[in-house]
Amino acid sequence: MTSALETDAKTGLSSKEARKRLESHGPNIWAKEKRTHPVVMFLSQFIDPIVLILLAALVVAGVVLGEWIDAAAIGVILLLNAVLGFVQEFRAERAMAALKKLTAPVCRVKRDGKITEINTEDLVPGDMVLIGAGDKIPADGRLIDAKHILIDESSLTGESVPVDKQTGALVSETRLVAEKHNMAFLGTSVAKGRGSFIVTDTGRETELGKVAESLEQKREKTPLQKDLGKLGTRILIIVIVTCVVVFLVELFKLGTQTEPGAWIEPLLVAIALAVAAIPEGLPAAVTISLALGIRKMAEKKAIIRRMHAVETLGCTSFICTDKTGTLTENQMQVEKIIPVKTGDEKSLIQVMLLCNDTHRSGEEFLGDPTETALVRFADGKGYSMEELVHSHPRVDEIAFDSDRKMMTTLHRWEAGFLSATKGAPEEIITRSANLDSKRRDEWLGRCHELSADGYRLLGLARKKVSRSTAHSSLEQDLEFLGLVAESDPPRKEVPAALLECQNAGIGVAMITGDHMATARAIAKRIGLSGEALSGEEVENMTDEELYDKAKHTAVYARVSPLQKVRILEALKYHGHVVAMTGDGVNDAPALKRADIGVSMGITGTDVAVEASQMVLTDDNFATIVAAVRQGRIIFENIKKFVHFLLSCNVSEVLTIFLASILGMPPPLFPIQILWVNLITDGLPALALGSDKPSGNPMKAAPRKKSEGIITQMGLLGIILQGLLLTVGVLGAYAFSLYLMPKWFNIEMSDNIARTITFSTLVFSQLLHAFNFRVGRHFFFSRETLRNWFLNGAVLASLALQAGIIYFGPARAIFKTVPLDWPHLVLVGVCSLVPVLLINLIRRLLKIK
Repeated sequence: MTSALETDAKTGLSSKEARKRLESHGPNIWAKEKRTHPVVMFLSQFIDPIVLILLAALVVAGVVLGEWIDAAAIGVILLLNAVLGFVQEFRAERAMAALKKLTAPVCRVKRDGKITEINTEDLVPGDMVLIGAGDKIPADGRLIDAKHILIDESSLTGESVPVDKQTGALVSETRLVAEKHNMAFLGTSVAKGRGSFIVTDTGRETELGKVAESLEQKREKTPLQKDLGKLGTRILIIVIVTCVVVFLVELFKLGTQTEPGAWIEPLLVAIALAVAAIPEGLPAAVTISLALGIRKMAEKKAIIRRMHAVETLGCTSFICTDKTGTLTENQMQVEKIIPVKTGDEKSLIQVMLLCNDTHRSGEEFLGDPTETALVRFADGKGYSMEELVHSHPRVDEIAFDSDRKMMTTLHRWEAGFLSATKGAPEEIITRSANLDSKRRDEWLGRCHELSADGYRLLGLARKKVSRSTAHSSLEQDLEFLGLVAESDPPRKEVPAALLECQNAGIGVAMITGDHMATARAIAKRIGLSGEALSGEEVENMTDEELYDKAKHTAVYARVSPLQKVRILEALKYHGHVVAMTGDGVNDAPALKRADIGVSMGITGTDVAVEASQMVLTDDNFATIVAAVRQGRIIFENIKKFVHFLLSCNVSEVLTIFLASILGMPPPLFPIQILWVNLITDGLPALALGSDKPSGNPMKAAPRKKSEGIITQMGLLGIILQGLLLTVGVLGAYAFSLYLMPKWFNIEMSDNIARTITFSTLVFSQLLHAFNFRVGRHFFFSRETLRNWFLNGAVLASLALQAGIIYFGPARAIFKTVPLDWPHLVLVGVCSLVPVLLINLIRRLLKIK
């Protein structure tokens, strides 16, 4: 290794050579992430079909026609929507800053034959780095000295316990980080021991650097964002076509009139049509509905980092979950002890505590996870490590190493001394004098069975000796005491949460960097069934082979970060909406690429949190189930108010369009339509966004990714409902203009007729909101008034509508006149009849 990198193992690199390599390889950092300037980010909020139409309407209304009230109303909505979007986007995309926190600012290297401390940015391939307990690894490198060194790689590989490192060559070539026991990797840390390594890779060439590069890839849009984008484009096309047609029709109606400004009236009608076609309240309604959903999820321990991810949860059809800390407790525990003699538990526990480097800090035990588990177990049994060590102080020790695979401590004991040994069971058993050949084979067989069940095993032994005994004999002719089986156990709530996911039609797969036996054991304990694949098998598969295998696989073990991404892509190939849960750096690329990334707030690294869209503050897999449930509710509610708003917009467009075609005077002014879309439609839409589900949303299978907010049947329903509302509104307009003066001898003017039409439009749409509350129920049922927010929104809208009809200053702005009771009767009849017909049709067609 030193020759390959042209490094002297005794003196290290020369300063001159280090400078030369620094110029060649560059500093040991990642290229700075390109961040969007806040101003550009804010302006980008206006790049949307619906928003662009509103901008055009604002300019025409304000600059061309001088209708500044109309223009101001549009401007307020645009500004509100832009601010909300900007705030959400500004908080996201900070993964690179989090990655830098994993690196050490300085490190110790040997250069020019001397040990010196340098900035980690100045490390180059070939540098000799010295490391010890507590140090963060500053680059990737090949170990050349390993004094009983254990490195915590959990954040990078998912390995639940520190890895015993060695300097020897690998038995076989592998691409898996978890299998490279003679390598140290950037971002990991030394848990125990000391050593040195030769730097092989720096900056973007390190394993962590590759993770950083994958995090910079642009995130895909959520299904809701795609749906709203398509909707905006369609509305844009409709607006352009209908506005041009209406403008030309109105010009044609003028005939040969050539007075200056004659084109303004047709343009005003066209603008009214444009305003009618655009659901101005939709962007704000979606944003606020998602924000309310975010608040509810936060109360249930799930924090949403990307607003549109709320809806994506609702269509999640597959969850890829990490094992360590997500399905398990992320804390090694003693599951069982097996004494060689019945009733010999005391001797076993004594060796657990004596041959142990754990120390207490307050209520916590600090040290190697395997050893702290032993102390916690003994503590629970009433044994005190401090008292035992005080009574039997340690006088000597033989540290653990990967060749012997055991550790021994020597203690004062009665009139002499006692050696306490723990380590690999096969090594302890073969060195034990109290076992004959047959019993050795029986115990080795038991070890094999327990290992197959995923337990991490320790053999414990002791030996009474004299002080003068040589180290070489302390670990021979031992008295075997028994076995300790440890594991990182499953969370108690996981099996039930997993079952609920499965009942909801959501597939689950465990993807871990841990060993296959451990992964299989955990899967069995939580009830996760299916085939299992190793990272090596995934690596050797073509994409097509993986696509086929992914359909039936529930466990992936010893998997690398890039393989996780391949697995995600295989699931996406089958049309799944994939959620990925995880807490380590190794999870970050998949979290970023998943439809929704779910990180752990307690055990999760900053990198994983920043790469995700949702953070579980309790690290509880069951919280995902609650979040999926809420996501489904939110989607159904968004679907409700989108259909409600669009059916209302259809009625407005048809009212203006048909009135123009039929040669009637313009029935509505732009400011009146804006009022309807923003206030009397907007408030009920917001209330529908917080509606309660009518049944259990987790009993249905996930909706297909291709199923948008508006299906073909949904579009037909929107058009039909809009048409029925139009009949009522246009009927009120025609009746007030042509029949009411003749039949009832009531004085009528265009302004009175417009106010009647305006009020009919408002009242019919307010009543229509209850159709989406009752679903398939009768309009006049107990379901109608169960949403108190909707009840309040309707009453508030009615009060506001009364204000702009009967309050003088408001009448001047909205161009309305007071209505008498005959007018109000007409408004009531023409509003209620279409709404009841819509309710009847929805019940017959079983529309929710």
